[in-house]
Amino acid sequence: MLSKNGVEPTPLRKAVFRFIGHESRPVSAIEILETVRKQVTLNKVTVYRILDLLVEKRLVKRLYAGDRALRYGMGRSARHPEHAHFVCRQCGQMECLAAGDFPLDTKALQARTRHTVEDVDIRFEGICASCLDSR
Repeated sequence: MLSKNGVEPTPLRKAVFRFIGHESRPVSAIEILETVRKQVTLNKVTVYRILDLLVEKRLVKRLYAGDRALRYGMGRSARHPEHAHFVCRQCGQMECLAAGDFPLDTKALQARTRHTVEDVDIRFEGICASCLDSR
């Protein structure tokens, strides 16, 4: 996927992209750094440069969770359709909601408004099940 999208597949880029792709939820740059650093030598500046490149090439999506930390998840593809996210206001975890939970029909919107939709970011906020259970 990296080469196909004009990104040279260096070992560091592959490690970062692989980590994001294997996660079931969007992750912070610090989580990426801490995990990938166990496999290869990597610093924070390099992680942010790789993330910026992957976002620019639309391989990875930068997500806002309402706090100061950004999260990163896979970009839209045939295997990863647009979907909404849920953010817990208590623990800060962000999770992906199934694409069918909140259907996004960007083609109909584009046809009706003549806008070009390049990105969608729908976020629900509340308290996650784990935090509710621990009350």
